[in-house]
Parts: sequence; structure tokens; C-alpha cells
Amino acid sequence: MAATIWATPGRNPYIETQLALLAELDDTVAASAGAATPTDADVLLRDIATEAGFCDIGLSLLEHSIGVDDLRSFFINQTATTPWAPVVGRLLPSEQNQLADEFVARLGIEMAEPDRLPFCSHMIRCQKSSRNGWL
Repeated sequence: MAATIWATPGRNPYIETQLALLAELDDTVAASAGAATPTDADVLLRDIATEAGFCDIGLSLLEHSIGVDDLRSFFINQTATTPWAPVVGRLLPSEQNQLADEFVARLGIEMAEPDRLPFCSHMIRCQKSSRNGWL
């Protein structure tokens, strides 16, 4: 099995800025943000795999970047794919643009050509054995 989860808070400025800004618009975001970005996410993955009977568990931190043409549009479009989509979806287009501007200002990452947005994820790789050998 291989799986990833957003890295522990402090490693993903994009996600942390996104959730903080959206939480100001709707307090349900704050309540669910902890599930999306749990503290010690790598430990959470290991514990879930162990409880499910996996062994040979390997954890790693993936540091990667995503190409972004327009950070404002990316923020609106990416947020539309999350559980918090209704928070942005109920805003007028002009309000969405203002929100995107505020997000970019708070994020404070200097984007260069080509724009690369940093992300970190914890990845787990593990396997399960059967009576007849490895599955």
C-alpha cells in the first residue's frame, strides 16, 4: 500500500493560509481543518497502517512543487475541489476575486516564472503478509 497525506502544519504555507482565510468566513472550516492537516500526520499514517496489520512500514516526507500559471485562479479553482468549496461558492465573483487577492497577499510567496508552488506530503509505503507469503 502507498498513501499520502498533507504534511503536518508548519510545512504547507499554501494550505495553512487557505484554511485560515476560509475559517474567517465560516467557522465550520476551522472545525474541520484539523482533520485535513492533522498534527503528526506521519504518526497518524503509521498508526493506521499498524492497526490494519501492515508491516515493513516506510515513511518519507515528499517535498514537491506544483506549476501554477495564475495563483489567484489556482486558489479559487483548487478550493472548489475541497470540502470547503461552499464557502467560496456562495460568494459573488467580485468577492471571490477579493478573497483571492487577500489569499495571495497573506501567502507572501514570491512567485517566479514559471510559477512553482511548494507543497509537502507525508508518504507511507507498507505491505501486508498472508499465511502463504506477501500479498
